[in-house]
Amino acid sequence: MKKISKILFVMLALCLAFCFAACGTYTPPSGGGGSTVNPDPGGDNPPATGDAFTVTLLLSGDNFTSAIYPNVDLIQAQWTNLDTGEKHRAYFDEDGIASITGLDGDYQVTLDKLPDGYTYNPNIYRATNTAKEVAIMLYAITPTSGTGADPFHQIITIATTGAYRVTLNSPEQEIWFKVRPSGNGIYSIESLVDVTANKINPTLYRYYGSDAYVNPDPAEIIDGGGYESSFTKNFRWEFTLSTGEVGAPFLFVIRTTNNDPTAYPINIDFIYDRDGDFTGGMEPAVTVNPTHDFSTWNWQSTPKGTFTYSAYRDGIEHNLLDQTMVKLNPEDGFYYYYDEVTGEYGDMLFAKITEPTEIVDLPFTDTTYMNIRYLNGKNYFNFIHQGYALHVNLDGCYPVTEELRQFLQDYATSQALFDDGNGLAELGGYNSDEDSMWMYACGFYKQ
Repeated sequence: MKKISKILFVMLALCLAFCFAACGTYTPPSGGGGSTVNPDPGGDNPPATGDAFTVTLLLSGDNFTSAIYPNVDLIQAQWTNLDTGEKHRAYFDEDGIASITGLDGDYQVTLDKLPDGYTYNPNIYRATNTAKEVAIMLYAITPTSGTGADPFHQIITIATTGAYRVTLNSPEQEIWFKVRPSGNGIYSIESLVDVTANKINPTLYRYYGSDAYVNPDPAEIIDGGGYESSFTKNFRWEFTLSTGEVGAPFLFVIRTTNNDPTAYPINIDFIYDRDGDFTGGMEPAVTVNPTHDFSTWNWQSTPKGTFTYSAYRDGIEHNLLDQTMVKLNPEDGFYYYYDEVTGEYGDMLFAKITEPTEIVDLPFTDTTYMNIRYLNGKNYFNFIHQGYALHVNLDGCYPVTEELRQFLQDYATSQALFDDGNGLAELGGYNSDEDSMWMYACGFYKQ
């Protein structure tokens, strides 16, 4: 009898020990979107062991530590069970490492929140029983300027590869971007929206255009890939750039559709990256150097009066540009207004070089925006920057020579300033035949 009591006592003690151990961890009931298990925010992460699942934060190959981001220990790694939806979290330590034990299965790995000023791809990281260690790459958000409200004045120009962020306040809002790669290659732009929320779908609209003209109809609408059952599908746009096209702008718009109007305002993060070399496409543009002798005219000899665009000359109807009204004077090599009846040369013709025109609100010398490196197969960068731009008058003008006329014509045609009523010059009220488009930047001094 005493022996049996002793056995019962030992069994009771073991049962009590098991019960108290089980009461030490609280697991909320699963269901809906899955439960979340968080460690004590005030405690340390469990020590990493062979059974631990770990996440390491990286930034350009180095650990994202407290020395880089002092609040790294306020961020949690999150493991979401792909079968049950149950979520488990653990805080990062000062070395940018989070670990958790007791997991079993396949998990999507994300962060519970983004560090201020950084982003990452929340859709690509997985952990399993045979691959428990995950390294999440963070990207610093690249600052930009402009609102992106239109494709000309407020367009956001992306100058370097990296991560970018745009804030949208409604599904009706669209943000304009311009990317101008500095070298040939294969490039991509990919959004980083978390697909698990499934509330917002980012969409990229690609446009054909230039610094001065944009076709109003999108060339392509990129709605991304992903599961057909998923509402959120990240876009990915790939494009190539040959050596001959370097300097050309690529234009796109980011918009969203939604199934939750309360989700706004929202941030859409995306990565602009160079994925490799590209050697095909157009041949390099032929470099054009000025041949004009700039000593033949001095800016101080500018006629008196006010610079007036050719479209507003007396007697002109409908702002018509008409090159038959001007003629090249062989004696000095400059264009003048010419009277066919009397055979006399009148007002000297000038072109805006280092100041904006009435149609294009950026000068030819603005290398950030103006595409003069590839105009009808010609590179006019030296032509402008090492030639005409150095000899303009106080209004940023120089008298029109034959080679300057050809440059202006190449610019007007390649940038489609006149395009069946949709060109930027036409929208600005100008009219022209095919041979007179160059005069959009020209004028005379009216006394």
